[in-house]
Amino acid sequence: MVTNYTEDNRIVHGLWIGKTLSILELLTINSFIANGHKFWLWTYQPLDNKVPNNVILKDANEIIPENKVFSYRNRNQYGHGKGSYAGFSDIFRYALLYKYGGWWTDMDVTCLKPLNFSEPYVFRSHHIFHVVGNLIKCPANSALMENCLQEAKSNINSENRNWNKPLEILNNNIIKYKLQKYIHYLCPPDQWRVIRKFLKNNVTLSDEYFAIHWINEEWRRLKLNKTTVIYNSYFYQLLKKYNIKLERSKCIKKIIFQYKLSLIHSVLTILINSPIAFIKALITLKS
Repeated sequence: MVTNYTEDNRIVHGLWIGKTLSILELLTINSFIANGHKFWLWTYQPLDNKVPNNVILKDANEIIPENKVFSYRNRNQYGHGKGSYAGFSDIFRYALLYKYGGWWTDMDVTCLKPLNFSEPYVFRSHHIFHVVGNLIKCPANSALMENCLQEAKSNINSENRNWNKPLEILNNNIIKYKLQKYIHYLCPPDQWRVIRKFLKNNVTLSDEYFAIHWINEEWRRLKLNKTTVIYNSYFYQLLKKYNIKLERSKCIKKIIFQYKLSLIHSVLTILINSPIAFIKALITLKS
């Protein structure tokens, strides 16, 4: 474990909107702390959970007032996203990173090894969007974050249906300021067919990865129970490693959980919720 972090790598910021942290969010916090980072958790409400003593709870109103919080009112072009705080979270991280700098993580990211990069910026590569913002490092007062913040505030609100728009803003500004050299391969691909294997099986993950993103939006879309874990899966092993207390799940809950992780359930869910997205996916597979 790295203990001699440089100042710009020591603190990791995260945002949680709500009162209760599931095992997924607790895993995020514990994993970064176990790898030597300090964790600043920004919230708008007191938490029901007990968090580790070395977590610093911060008032999110300092960054953006609570009356500015919004969630998406409609589904996006992929058939999900209704009720998600994703758009607001993008605005919040740009504002926070502009003010404080350092690392930002989404609350569905598990740290696998220390993030002690010498570069002022670190961007996580993505198989489609080039860069995504669920794990990102920037210096304070950067022109990059200032511009991303202003564009996001002007273009992202509760009516936004374009799930990719915040990512387009980030990517366009990385190109604008010629920061592509700071893109790193930090995580396995953000593809549900990949991630669900880690939830179902005890697979081996390459040592090259610094973190894993569990794609919480897919958990929301599939209505996965966050208290249910498949014994001996890679996810289960991480929960044990980072001392997350697990409740014993009923057999029926485990069966439902495994079914929802199956390919057939994913296909049926897409077909029911977004037939157009399903047809586009079929066309893509045939082409």
